[in-house]
Amino acid sequence: MTSARKTVGLIGAAAALAAAAWFGSDPATQQAAAASSTRGAEGVAAGAPARGDAGDRLSSRPGSSLDSPFARGGAGRPDPEQMIRERAALMKQLGLATPPEYDRMSLAQLKEKAHAKDIFALLQLGVQYQYQNNGLEFDPDYDFGKDPQLESKRYLTEAVNAGHIHASTILAKQYAESGDTVEAYAWNTLAERLWDTSNKEWSKTAFAGLTPEQRMRGEQRANELFIAASQRFLPASQVASETDK
Repeated sequence: MTSARKTVGLIGAAAALAAAAWFGSDPATQQAAAASSTRGAEGVAAGAPARGDAGDRLSSRPGSSLDSPFARGGAGRPDPEQMIRERAALMKQLGLATPPEYDRMSLAQLKEKAHAKDIFALLQLGVQYQYQNNGLEFDPDYDFGKDPQLESKRYLTEAVNAGHIHASTILAKQYAESGDTVEAYAWNTLAERLWDTSNKEWSKTAFAGLTPEQRMRGEQRANELFIAASQRFLPASQVASETDK
């Protein structure tokens, strides 16, 4: 897992750099920082897609998920091998790619690794609960008492806090689809301030109808999300100092 450690190291560097530049810098400084760190920030998200890729094809229908290739509610158990192939392709398109061995892990194995803040396990769970729940239901460790969409958001949130910046862009679209545009705006703001602008075109229309008050609440929520995401890399005193500026 040498490559995974390198990835997390890049994530830490990007987040620490972003924390220092978040508050108190003018737009010109932010643009210069973004230009110099674009490659690093995009490398942080394992397999991050180019702008205009599959991440832009999230449906805007309320309560819907991605225009996913996974059929829901079909008769019988979906073919596991087909699900693995389709999930791997989708995760690559979304910029959430994981090493191949994670595709074949059971729910219990993924949860055990997720408990230890393994980013790849967190991404797998976030994607499987949202887009392949019909296959997860056949796993003996599946909990029917939990909402799969909420579980997806929870695991993707943990992935962001563990250092996977690009997962915040996926959360922005998930919240927008479920009708919570203020929370969506907050996650998108977090992504942009951490130099992931892959939602740039989508956000122009997604948040066009927000009122100034809603935007203000979204900015406040983005500050909270930033603090949570930064605590992995910065001392609490430094995070507080940056947010007080």
